[in-house]
Amino acid sequence: MNRIQINGLVARAWRASRLFTSSLLVVCTSSAVLVGQTPQPEVPTPAPSVPQIPRTPEVERGRSLDRQPILQDRGIPNLPEDTPEVFDLGSGIGFASGPASALTTVGGYIDSAIISNRIRLRFDAAYNNPVPDRNQFFYPEDGSGGLGNETRIDYQEIATYIEWAPRERFSLFVEVPVRFLNPEVNPNEAGLADMNAGFKWALWQCPCDALTFQLRTYLGTGEARGKGLGVGFASIEPALLYHRKLSDRLSFEGELRGWIPTADNPVRSGPFLGEDFSGEMLRYGAGFGYDLFQSCDCRCQRSNACSCGAPACDSKLTSVVELVGWTVLDGFGTFTVGMTSEIRDVSGDTIFNLKIGGRYTRGCGTFFAGWGHVITSDQWYEDIVRIEYERRF
Repeated sequence: MNRIQINGLVARAWRASRLFTSSLLVVCTSSAVLVGQTPQPEVPTPAPSVPQIPRTPEVERGRSLDRQPILQDRGIPNLPEDTPEVFDLGSGIGFASGPASALTTVGGYIDSAIISNRIRLRFDAAYNNPVPDRNQFFYPEDGSGGLGNETRIDYQEIATYIEWAPRERFSLFVEVPVRFLNPEVNPNEAGLADMNAGFKWALWQCPCDALTFQLRTYLGTGEARGKGLGVGFASIEPALLYHRKLSDRLSFEGELRGWIPTADNPVRSGPFLGEDFSGEMLRYGAGFGYDLFQSCDCRCQRSNACSCGAPACDSKLTSVVELVGWTVLDGFGTFTVGMTSEIRDVSGDTIFNLKIGGRYTRGCGTFFAGWGHVITSDQWYEDIVRIEYERRF
């Protein structure tokens, strides 16, 4: 390893540590703000004439399942049903938890903030990626892999996602994709793409909203050299996910993610010789879902929920609109100009996609179909079609 590569690795480690530290600070700050808004009723001193209720450990921790009669006997007014319980992890920051049975996934492209046991089967078909190796986010850069200067790619992908929640506020997940590539220069390929796995931790969870920290790791399992089914390196992606039920029919979902690659392959030619081909990237999105049809009352409440935690609605049909964006903070890409190719700096490239679709939910099962289209000059693809089925249990 020469001096340039060593300096590049040191610089990449420094950038990655700064981005990850910033993500953790955002998590802590958001949690502190939310907890600061949690209503804390004042507890008056019990009148001498009122008999004292034995103070059981459950009551001391505020975890009694039937706490309203106890509070009434002490002269404390009833608490709202959706008041979350707050506890301290010893760091001076409070975190809230509580049932989220009224929350169900609405979006199709934004990661869900809801903690749940679920299995999902998803199909994607995307068309016209004119710079496949942009920042090496989707496709490996040209060079020793022997892929040549690829000018355009279409692809299809089938992914199986499994999430397991051993605790109400914590879950583990893994996703296994199989990809079918249709390049313009290189031959078609099919096989296992880059798997990813991680965890979700609900910082705030109550019947009407949820704020979740997610850490996803891409494992680099796809065969990059000679096939382009993966990028050939691992990467991590910390994220903040938010879900809010705005009314009986309207829901909001949002996300902020940071993609941090571990690649150490430098640019091999041109004015950027020796610089890291891949760099950090941000992804962000917001979306709304509106229930066009409900077969019963789906109000935000704890009661009348299925065993999987879904509302006890026979069925509902939800229209979905989402806006998803990416901003490349550092990196390069191979651009085709006529019959030649050149490597360009893609730092600052920003891509926005508009996504529309519909979701049909019945009990613990939900089906989504949607379409997305790029609305900027830079693009990962021009159009994408997504179909998925998810089952909560």
